[in-house]
Amino acid sequence: MKSLINHVVRCIRQPEIVTDKIAYIVRNTVHSTIYRWSASRYGREIPCVDGTRESYERLLKFLIDNVVSLLYDEEKRYFRPVLSYGYSYSGFWCDVYEMLARSFIGATYLLYDKDAPEISTPYRQSIRVGTNPESRYYWRSIRSDQRIVENASIAVGLMMLEDTFWNQYTKQEQNNIISYIEETSRLETWDNNWMWFRLFHFLFLERLGAMDRGRIIRDLLGQIDKLYRGGGWYNDTGSTDDGLFDEYNGCTYHYYGPLFCLLADSRYDDIKETIKERLREFCRVYISLFSEENLPIFWGRSMAHRFANLASFGMGVRLGVIEEQDYEMVKAKIGGTINTFLRNGALDHRGLFSCGFAEPIPHLLEPYCGMGSSYWALKAFCILLLEESHPFWDTACKKQNDGPAETRQTVIESIPIYIQTNERDEGFMLNGGVITKRWDKRKYNLFAYSNVFPLVLDSTYIGNGFVFLRRGKKKLRDTIVRASRESGAVFHVEWTVMSIPGLKGYTTMVPLLGGYCLMHVINAPAKLPYVYSGFPLPTQRKPALDYGRSNIRLRSSQYISELTVIAENRSSYGFSPRPANKCVVNKKTVVPWARSFLRVGSNEIVTLAQAARNEEYHPADIIKNGESVALRDWLLGAMQFVRSKKDHFYYTT
Repeated sequence: MKSLINHVVRCIRQPEIVTDKIAYIVRNTVHSTIYRWSASRYGREIPCVDGTRESYERLLKFLIDNVVSLLYDEEKRYFRPVLSYGYSYSGFWCDVYEMLARSFIGATYLLYDKDAPEISTPYRQSIRVGTNPESRYYWRSIRSDQRIVENASIAVGLMMLEDTFWNQYTKQEQNNIISYIEETSRLETWDNNWMWFRLFHFLFLERLGAMDRGRIIRDLLGQIDKLYRGGGWYNDTGSTDDGLFDEYNGCTYHYYGPLFCLLADSRYDDIKETIKERLREFCRVYISLFSEENLPIFWGRSMAHRFANLASFGMGVRLGVIEEQDYEMVKAKIGGTINTFLRNGALDHRGLFSCGFAEPIPHLLEPYCGMGSSYWALKAFCILLLEESHPFWDTACKKQNDGPAETRQTVIESIPIYIQTNERDEGFMLNGGVITKRWDKRKYNLFAYSNVFPLVLDSTYIGNGFVFLRRGKKKLRDTIVRASRESGAVFHVEWTVMSIPGLKGYTTMVPLLGGYCLMHVINAPAKLPYVYSGFPLPTQRKPALDYGRSNIRLRSSQYISELTVIAENRSSYGFSPRPANKCVVNKKTVVPWARSFLRVGSNEIVTLAQAARNEEYHPADIIKNGESVALRDWLLGAMQFVRSKKDHFYYTT
């Protein structure tokens, strides 16, 4: 209430705040509406990669040329705004800077060992204008702290292109850039991946500004080190209790860390060795998160950045922490993932990356995402740091389906995450409830993630989770109280919904070779309707539906998804397929979901989710008997789960 009063007082004293906000809303609405009417997939041929260095250069130049030709204003010598789904809360000029800076990432790798004036000139002029205090486009006038993030891309590019780019500026222009970076470096950041952005301010000042910032750099590296949890993974918050682990590991911690190794001098050699070893561990695990179609398991904020996380592989090869024997697998993942996105609608009708996952999906974005946010994907082209004679380029891409391989099951010991990958490299990830984000539950608060099926991004009934219906509003599981792991793979999670006092949930998650099994005990404070959803089924046609007394199964030409629910103390019960959603592969998806009622007290729900291709699918049997649940799986055989005093189910064989 106090904050609301203060805001009203500010608006009265500074009426321009209200005017700016109204103008922002109107402009955003108009632009997003026009974009929706005009947006479609790119209709021309896209030069996808084939494993050669030349093909990566050709594709990157194609992407950068589209940005420059559409956005660079030769008269103003600066980038201009374009239509998009909308602007971030930082304002559209900050979004223009975001597009400039993030596309400069790609331009840097294109210019690294050769000059291309048609690309270098627009970026050189834009940086000259953006750091000039006399210019109307001076970056200092951007109020948002988002410029700290984007500054890092500018700083990295100028350090990497010192001879061919930086030295082309006059002494006064260099001083303008140094003064701007020095002033911005004083701003504080959160204790998360943002510390890397501030660190590169200081590294720039040290390398190109002849300022000693060694103590500050080491202090920041020490703060980043506190977020390390082992196994190559960093926690992305400043709290040791918070379990936020997402794919920012691949596009920040294991991108900027290796860049530090390349750009910092020998005074930091001790830190460089630590960074390299952690990169080695991360790449070893991250390779397990890819499907046969070379798509990784995506979760969290990183989805909008598409293949930015592939940067960790490029840096791993560049720093020599990935063995030569793994080159063919790494090359298949990098090229296959990039091509999959480009062939499935990642580019809009103008040839720009759309805001979304594959096709444009506005509700995938965070409030801070602007039109250039997706261009972090160009980090993947750091693979061009490898010279033409590097053996990586002579390695053939690993063929898919070239023989059976053992199922890989990986547990990251430092954090409760279990990764299961079958012989087709299709994976499931059980996160143990550690990926908790209260302000965007669609992307974070799933019990499990898969790269076999696409994500459900519709906010009505999210895929693979609970939605409680209370007083006409939807309430999602939003708080993890604690999570633990047993026997390396079975997870126990205690959770709740903050807006429903007295509601407590206890979930046991068990990975199966064909999917996973979830057993829930929910203590309800009152009679409460709920909907539980399973994995979606991608399909262009209406799938076949099989109904049973306690299960629903969706079948398409390729996949089967089954949801089985056994609920005690229910007053009514029903299954239904979720109506089709627009989803991530430019197709429709259908989701099996069950609706029922919780009653006061303990409610036990057992769900089985299996994802399989038609030719190998066999349903599992679930038998409820008192305090135990028996599960007969076609691959694992008979398993027994016994309820403990803490309302968890424990796995026994």
